[in-house]
Amino acid sequence: MMCIYYITHMDGLQELWVKKMDIYLPHAHVIADALAVKYDVEAADLSSMLLSTYILTGCDTVSYLYRRGKKLAYKTAVDHLEDLLPLCRYGDPGESLDVKEDVVTAARQYMVSLYERSDFSGNLDALQAHLFGNIKGDMRYLPPTEDAFQLHLRRALHQLAVCKRAHMSQPTYPVATDFGRELVSDQREPVSTPSSSSSGVSVKLGLLNARSVKENTSVLSDFISNQDLDCFGITESWQVPGDFSALIELCPVGWKFHCTPRCGKTGGGVAFVYKDNYTCSISLEMLRDSQQSGKKRESKILCHFFTQPQSFIPDHKLCCIPSPTAIQDPSPAKCEEFLSFFCEKVINIRRNIPPPTQDLATTLGCASNLPSFDPISMSSLSEMASSLKPASSPLDPVPAPLLKEVFDTVGGAK
Repeated sequence: MMCIYYITHMDGLQELWVKKMDIYLPHAHVIADALAVKYDVEAADLSSMLLSTYILTGCDTVSYLYRRGKKLAYKTAVDHLEDLLPLCRYGDPGESLDVKEDVVTAARQYMVSLYERSDFSGNLDALQAHLFGNIKGDMRYLPPTEDAFQLHLRRALHQLAVCKRAHMSQPTYPVATDFGRELVSDQREPVSTPSSSSSGVSVKLGLLNARSVKENTSVLSDFISNQDLDCFGITESWQVPGDFSALIELCPVGWKFHCTPRCGKTGGGVAFVYKDNYTCSISLEMLRDSQQSGKKRESKILCHFFTQPQSFIPDHKLCCIPSPTAIQDPSPAKCEEFLSFFCEKVINIRRNIPPPTQDLATTLGCASNLPSFDPISMSSLSEMASSLKPASSPLDPVPAPLLKEVFDTVGGAK
């Protein structure tokens, strides 16, 4: 790739041959001329575009994008050549190495084009939320976050400047530690996360397809505690509408939850549990969406939590962060809106309640009586205890797992 770049940028260089085994191939100058004719563009601009996109999408010193190969990268770059010119010209000898906004914008638009063919106008965080509902299982297919992109871009620009100035006797390069790397044991290692400011918020998130919260309550609760999470999103909760016992048991001490089961169908449902020193806001629009069913509705609700930090902020950090636009000041109009929504929900619930099959005011006689009782045997009692489900409720006087564990000791005592 550097050969194709230099054949079009070094004055006086007309041919550049590449030796492979014992054969000399007219590699660089033939390819550069052929591509310039094919795409009807200047050879210098085309070779700069090839080098920049090659580095940006992954090379020996810059990480690769998952399942975004070079063929797609070059095709997308050719389609957006005019927009990529600020990026392509970065690092040219004699030019400033300051990263200007037009370079970042060009790289961001190119990155968005690699993941979304339509004209998407948002940043990469918004694109992640947009694509989240269509990803089936593997989250690596999602584009990088805006913060990760900024670090990735700086590492790519550093390498781009190195490649373009490799022929100079006394080149000037960017400082690596200012371009997405840090010194670790005298080695320049990539920075994985941006340095946080004093007013920033660090929240440790978790997300899991639970496939029944009720059947995995203890495992999920232990996972939350062991991983020291701040909040935890759950898909496929398989929650029964109106039954919150599993979620109550799941939450460690000092945690709260929001949930929305899938009504009318089995499976589905999402839940969000979080520490009670956080404020979690849900808009009325989201509550209306929760009355619908389907995977897209569940993905939309989880995207709201995981891509809008304004809706999930520690109480003690509120003084450091601007008030989120989604949370509005109290007003009579908002109260009326909520009241209308609440009354409409109650009316819909009443409509779905079937009428009684008989007059509830009628006193029914006892159909049978129990004149005597037989004492239960220890074997029957042991069989009943062994068949208990491992899940239990906070309302149980003795947790089921504990009872099963000590039954043989307690049951044999006199």
